[in-house]
Amino acid sequence: MTILSKITVPKENADTDLLVRKRYFKNNDMVEIGDELIDLETSKTAIIIDSPIKGFIEYKTDVGETVSVGSVIIIIHDKPIHKETVNIVNPDIIPGDKLVSKKALEYILENNIELSDHSSNFITLASVMGSSNANNENKKI
Repeated sequence: MTILSKITVPKENADTDLLVRKRYFKNNDMVEIGDELIDLETSKTAIIIDSPIKGFIEYKTDVGETVSVGSVIIIIHDKPIHKETVNIVNPDIIPGDKLVSKKALEYILENNIELSDHSSNFITLASVMGSSNANNENKKI
């Protein structure tokens, strides 16, 4: 998969943080040049960002979140991102920028698993269950 474009929060006025008001697509949707992708709001104005290229969209933020000027909010890919994975950007749940399978994320959240020592950049259910069992065995000793 190739990244065709990274879209960042523009500097439109004195505000350094903007509110995400609306996303026009879902992750993996095909977008065309000129499609409206996202609405951002400053203290004085609303900004609509259009697609600069045709491709498959990946949002890096959700509606209601605050984003900083210069941060990447959308990536346009040449192919859809794999539907069984999600990119974790919340370091309180998963440290760093890791790719986590959907089932692994569900298991992590259900079982409140700490993954700070998990060295792999791709986390699967099997690897989480293995590290979880190892942690439980260490606690029994």
